[in-house]
Amino acid sequence: LMMTANFDIRNESSYQRWLSLASHEFFHTWNIRRLRPKSLVKYDYENEVYTPSLWIAEGITSYYEDLMLVRAGLIEEDAFITGLGQTISSVQRTEGRLVQSLKDSSHDAWIKFYRPASNSSDTQISYYTKGAVVGFLFDTKIRVASGGKKSLDDVLREFWKGYHGDVGYEPEDFRRLCNEAAGEDLEDWFRVAVDSSDELDYQPVADWYGLEIGDIKPKSADSAKAVDEEKDSSKDTRSTRARRGRRWIGIGEFDSPATRVGVADTDEVIAINDKRTAGSVDAELQNYEVGDPIKVLISRNGELQEILVVVGTRAETKSWGLKATRKPTKDQKQHLAAWLGQAWEEEIAAESDADSTKDTQTKDAKGNNETDAANEESGESSEDKNDDGGL
Repeated sequence: LMMTANFDIRNESSYQRWLSLASHEFFHTWNIRRLRPKSLVKYDYENEVYTPSLWIAEGITSYYEDLMLVRAGLIEEDAFITGLGQTISSVQRTEGRLVQSLKDSSHDAWIKFYRPASNSSDTQISYYTKGAVVGFLFDTKIRVASGGKKSLDDVLREFWKGYHGDVGYEPEDFRRLCNEAAGEDLEDWFRVAVDSSDELDYQPVADWYGLEIGDIKPKSADSAKAVDEEKDSSKDTRSTRARRGRRWIGIGEFDSPATRVGVADTDEVIAINDKRTAGSVDAELQNYEVGDPIKVLISRNGELQEILVVVGTRAETKSWGLKATRKPTKDQKQHLAAWLGQAWEEEIAAESDADSTKDTQTKDAKGNNETDAANEESGESSEDKNDDGGL
């Protein structure tokens, strides 16, 4: 059963979301309804059922929901690429991606994903969103490795043939089929994208399709070192204090000044520098400078504790996006067209030229036939004209 508001179909963006939902659930007809992890083949409705493969069942389905729409001509290419960029942005702006792996996100759905806490975004990642992004990257990885001969489409077809119905699949089955399609061992890639919380590498996608992906580039060794030094409170200097931005200690947030010294999300802040907090902690912090050490009095399980925290500033939110490059190469155009299920523009042009030539030849033949017919009626054929020198 799917439902939407009465007027959603009148607005283009809300209508597209409705189409995405319909496409997602339609794809589930195969992926999860009939093609399931072994642990879900005979479902136990009385107990929690755990599987590390929800990213395959839901994440890859989320990847295909809009890809099918653009292939069917229901949404424009630009809208699809923009939407995929927003999904990538959602992943890259969630700090939990650096804490929880995609495999663990799938397995821990019962105890974490469906029991969210106030700091969930700092400790967890959704197997829907990251699963969709990893599906996109896997699709590209297979295309690159096979020289464009194979894709995730081929993997899913073979996956269906071998494991639908009561058979069910294990994670290793999916990995094996991906290796076969790519023609190489992708285990290291699986380890990074699925089994760990390492950052994803988007550069191969940009190179293959001719896409620009904002701010998704691995940091150089020097810049990474600078970030590490900045996070080290012992290296805070006057120049650090001069940085502008809203003062912040990030109670309960991933890798924040408060979290690094042990202040938890469940702690109650009583006072800052011996003065009782009258309102929000953030408001109180605006009286200090970045780099100032402050004493934070907290209540934890009924006991008072004082913890020293160095005031920081919230990092600027990066802007993430995905768009086609202005000057793609010939190969990139072909790869993009193949991915989106569209004819390559040069192929279209060639077909158009062929059709034009065929039309011209047909018209010429028709014209000659009409001339011959007219001459025959007058008792003279085109051959007679040629014999007479055209007279």
